[in-house]
Amino acid sequence: MSTMDIALAERRRDTRVISLIGAGHFFSHFYQLMLPPLFPLINAELGYSFVELGIVTTVFFAASGLSQTPSGFLCDRFGARKVLLAGIALEAIAIGLIGIFPGYGTMIAFAILAGIGNSAFHPADFSILNTTVSNRRMARAYSIHNFGGYLGYLGGPAAIMLLSGIFGWRGALVASAVLGLIAWAVIAAGSGDFRDASHTRKEEPAGAAPQMSSFALLTQPQILFCFLFFTFIAAAQVAPQFFGISVLVKGFDFSDVYAQSALYAFLAGVPIGILASGEIVTRFGRHEMVATSGLGMACVALALVSLVAPPAYAVVVLFAAVGLGLGIAFPARDLLVRGVTPKGASGKVFGFVYSGLDVGTALVPPLYGWFIDHNHPRAVFLVGAVLFALTIVSVFVTRISTARRAAQVAKAA
Repeated sequence: MSTMDIALAERRRDTRVISLIGAGHFFSHFYQLMLPPLFPLINAELGYSFVELGIVTTVFFAASGLSQTPSGFLCDRFGARKVLLAGIALEAIAIGLIGIFPGYGTMIAFAILAGIGNSAFHPADFSILNTTVSNRRMARAYSIHNFGGYLGYLGGPAAIMLLSGIFGWRGALVASAVLGLIAWAVIAAGSGDFRDASHTRKEEPAGAAPQMSSFALLTQPQILFCFLFFTFIAAAQVAPQFFGISVLVKGFDFSDVYAQSALYAFLAGVPIGILASGEIVTRFGRHEMVATSGLGMACVALALVSLVAPPAYAVVVLFAAVGLGLGIAFPARDLLVRGVTPKGASGKVFGFVYSGLDVGTALVPPLYGWFIDHNHPRAVFLVGAVLFALTIVSVFVTRISTARRAAQVAKAA
């Protein structure tokens, strides 16, 4: 086989693997926003309060966050392909069962199972991508992975409302489960190329140095700083994405139309930034500089909204800049974690640091809500800008810690 044939085969393999993993990530995010749009319908039919329905969402994300690190260990021990396929099937089936058995206790139980299924995606996806895809396409792989997930956020609510109009809310959940199981079958059929840490261990030469314990690995400074990075960036993102409309209406006296326009501008900016970042890093490298540039853009734009209080049209533009900057940071963010992950440990490391997203998302809403309740709504955006600044600091601290660790290893050798 010629060099050109080998390169073409490698490119086709990478394209196939990236596409399948991106499709799986789509369904992870697709199911995350499946229930909230149905709350008014469920409330009207079954009488569950919105607090009770909100708890269903809370237990889903709590189960997902608590299970991500264990899922990572399972990926490294038994193989990411098995964990990913199990997670897709479990989440799809659990969502469908909520439509078939909608009692409140069973709804909570199935939400927990769906959250556990959702926890498989990040550690399994990155374990497969890191081991299978060639290095020169890794930035593009991370970009498509993030883009697929974001499309799931956009497509989930739209699809569930369309399906509920046709089949009712129960039938819509069952139909969405069928879609997920079809995706499971497609991914399973095309997963022959998937490689992960279990393959890496088999290829290690006899007498190779033993890996450090999992506790020692996950408590290394550079890993902990990556965890903080994910916590900070999630907490910052909550400000414009979850509280943007409330702050603009209450703190800036914007109409609902302008407030929603600003949110849509933010949401549109994110996927554009994701795709742009993947291409920039693929062509020029320097993922840390790309990440900090994007975060700096988001930080400055959100701070300007809070401190300057510009007119509505300018706020829409600044919100688009926040989304663009955040999207630019996403693929570079994942490459930052890859750079501190030892060979064969992608599952547990990515599972651990990605649980920071759930931590950050869970911690700040009460604080942001307090600011709004006590007539300080603009403080929400200011705190979000400060958190974006802290993510930039965490990037530099991670880089310093990684360099120091590499120097220590070299000295010991």
